Amino acid sequence: MNNVLIRSYSPRFTRLIGKKLAKFLQPPFDILLSGDLGSGKTEFVRGFLSNWGHKIVRSPSFTVVNSFETPLYTIHHIDLFRIKDREEILVRGIMDLLSEADSVRFIEWPELIKEFINSNRSLDIHIEITGKRERLLSLISESLHVIEKLKESLSPYEIR
Repeated sequence: MNNVLIRSYSPRFTRLIGKKLAKFLQPPFDILLSGDLGSGKTEFVRGFLSNWGHKIVRSPSFTVVNSFETPLYTIHHIDLFRIKDREEILVRGIMDLLSEADSVRFIEWPELIKEFINSNRSLDIHIEITGKRERLLSLISESLHVIEKLKESLSPYEIR
């Protein structure tokens, strides 16, 4: 496994990390987001989507899935916090989204479907609250390319 730790001192910086990832990530790809409520999972997605000009990005806590079109591919923001079992995942069509070859999927609370994710085409991001505005982002992937490109896009003082 390849990993990088990044300390974020503000929601703005968390969004910046997401935006930098958007500059080189190619579908199909899954980003699995974990962390406590309010840790910044949706902020990270906002940053990614801002690279594509999307300004309004809400957490899909109640809708479960929000989809966004870009000139190159579709981005699905999936929040499984309120999903109780795999049957509901099937009924809502989430498994179909995971098989799309032309999309990037952000999945909050991914525990129920983690076993269905291709680990070669995914990035695990755990966000830990370390202060009122501070966060520690732990990014882990089997794809060395993704980790190395992200490290290249950040300056040395931003990486822990």
